[in-house]
Order: sequence, then C-alpha cells, then structure tokens
Amino acid sequence: MKKHIYFLGLFLALFFFQNNVHSQASLGFSSYWQGDSLTAVMGDTLMLDFYIINTGNQEFVGYFEIAYSLNNVPNQNFLANETVQELIPGDSIHFEVEFHLNPVNTLLGWNIIVIWPQSIYQPSDSATIHVNVEPFVSSAPIKKEDELKIYTLDKSLFVYTEKNNKAFESVSLFNLSGQVIFSKNYYSNPISLEGIPEGIYILSLKLNNGEKIRKKIYIN
Repeated sequence: MKKHIYFLGLFLALFFFQNNVHSQASLGFSSYWQGDSLTAVMGDTLMLDFYIINTGNQEFVGYFEIAYSLNNVPNQNFLANETVQELIPGDSIHFEVEFHLNPVNTLLGWNIIVIWPQSIYQPSDSATIHVNVEPFVSSAPIKKEDELKIYTLDKSLFVYTEKNNKAFESVSLFNLSGQVIFSKNYYSNPISLEGIPEGIYILSLKLNNGEKIRKKIYIN
C-alpha cells in the first residue's frame, strides 16, 4: 500500500549553478495527503512527492540529493540524488521518491522521519513527519461460523457475522493516505457511503472486548 505525503510550505536549497554562481531555488513537497503525521502499516510505501523551481534569473545546472534520519539518530541515510540540467527561470522539475516502511528503517510505534534536500555545498532546511507504524493485521482468528462478512450495496456498507454474535464498539474508514473518512463510536447496519469516491479503503473495526480488525475494502 502506498501513501502520498504532503509537507506544508516551501524549503530553500542552495545549488551549484553554471559559471560557479550560487543562487536560490525553491524546493517544495506536494501530494494528496495533508498534515504532519499519519498512521501507516509496516510494509507500506510513502511516496515523497516534490519539485524544484528555478527562482533565479538565469538558467542553471544543479546537483542535489535527498537524505533522511530516523528518530533523532544523528546519521544521514541516502534516499535519492538528481542532477538538474538546463532549467530555465520559472521552470520546475517534478520528482517522486519511494520510502519503504520495513523493520530495517522503521520501528513499530511512533517514528520521527526528518527529510532534507542538500546540495554538494551546504544542506538546506528540513521537513519532519511523524509516522505511527502499526503491525500488519488482516483479521483476528475466529471460528468459521463467526467469520466476518463485509459487503457494499446501493451506497451502503454492511458488516456482520453469520451468528451476529460479535459486538462492534466502533467502526472507522480510512483512505490509503491515512485520512479518516468517517468514524463512529457505535455500530449498526447499514452505514451510508454517499459522497465517498470510488476506490480502495481501510475498514477498522473495534470489538467490545478491545480486539481490532482491519480489512481492505473496495467502494464503487
């Protein structure tokens, strides 16, 4: 599952230009998800979506790289690099970098990921995102007669078990970027899906015994 990340604001980076002239270029992060924190699942991929804009008055050639650090550990981890050639004033170049959440580079629970672009001369300002990484859970082991049934019909969502003996304390729906579409502290069929765009979502159910179940569903 991939998540797009949006960092509010623009960050200034120094690049090396033609004729050994230093100049400022604007670097921004953009995406569909807005905010400075999100909840993800181990194994997800964060899409770092950014662009470089030539804010100077002359064409330039520049080299930069994207690095990150995790949980305030003072080390630099290489993420990507790029050489920009013949970027005219006012023009921009768009890039996407994938950040895979795995046990090697991420911990379960809250993580602080600091990402920054830097030139070969000096680093620029950074952007910070807080990621709450949860273990992947498909569903809790249950007996066949209590198997969870989920379906959509006429813009409505139905969740039940064959014996209907599991009490749901709450139900929440998230998009793949971690945004809450709706969250209810009680559960009763059906749940209206009016106004929710077609796509894949994560359904999170909490039982009255504290058990949590997460399922991917498709809404059309």
